[in-house]
Amino acid sequence: MRPLNKEFFRDNLLGLSLTFIGVLCLVLSVMLNLGHHSFSKFALADGGLDGPDIDILERQNKAYERIAQSVTPAVVNIRTTQIVKVQQSPFFSDPFFRQFFGDMFPQSQVPRNQAQHALGSGVIVSPEGYIVTNNHVIAHASDIEVWLSDKRTFKGKKVGADAQTDVAVIKIEARDLPTASLGDSSNLHVGDTVMAFGDPFGIGFTVTRGSVSALGRSLYDPNKFESFVQTDAAINPGNSGGPLVNVRGQVVGINTAIVPGQGPGGEGSFLGIGFSLSRVFGGGSLSCDPRVRPAVQSARHFGRVRAGRYTRRTGGQGRLEAGRRGSQV
Repeated sequence: MRPLNKEFFRDNLLGLSLTFIGVLCLVLSVMLNLGHHSFSKFALADGGLDGPDIDILERQNKAYERIAQSVTPAVVNIRTTQIVKVQQSPFFSDPFFRQFFGDMFPQSQVPRNQAQHALGSGVIVSPEGYIVTNNHVIAHASDIEVWLSDKRTFKGKKVGADAQTDVAVIKIEARDLPTASLGDSSNLHVGDTVMAFGDPFGIGFTVTRGSVSALGRSLYDPNKFESFVQTDAAINPGNSGGPLVNVRGQVVGINTAIVPGQGPGGEGSFLGIGFSLSRVFGGGSLSCDPRVRPAVQSARHFGRVRAGRYTRRTGGQGRLEAGRRGSQV
């Protein structure tokens, strides 16, 4: 092949220049087109939806944000330690020896202490450090540790507890604490929006939203004086003791129990059936009237009540707080 010489470039300079200019124009055109399309796509994605109906949803979101910001500082994480005695055989309970000797030798059971840890939630109802939670969260606990939303920790002390209603009050030595407002659970209706607060699985303070699915549920014993709010707001292990609040940010229940599901791999799954104890909240105050207890216990002792006599009406909304309606006995 004959090498290109100076005469070739001199004779074809005009053609080469025109070719170079054409290629440059093509490259610039492609770049401008790409930039134009990218900007158009970004502008479309940034547009979003608009209209009066969207404005309503925006206002609704702002209301939920206000509720979360108001209640979360009053929600606490409760970590308990319980010391239990377990039986331990120091020698022949070892699997290596038992595969040879079996039950030939009696096992010398030596009890030893073992620490068991559990998680729960609670809600501050007094600036002086009084916290409402479930009794099963702190029952038999030898040590109670309370974590606030601002990362401060305190030792908790049990002030009172009622195993039958599964309500407990603990106290921490602190002042000027954020508190949650107490509402009236008798004003709840099926279909109302509610929000559940707590620290599920110890992962951090969490809020979920749902509706009131049913009222006046009795879970453990139909003869017990119970009144649970059923909700589809997600409640998981660790949420126990946390507050259930209405759209005014008022506590109307204490998250207590769930109906657990099972996933395909055997793991737990949420079924949308949770229960919050509600009867302790009436008229914006916390109340567990001890006068109700003897009547319930007497009814259990003497048998089923088939008739009764109305004597007088007591204060409050006892019939509604108990989850009963006029047509129910």
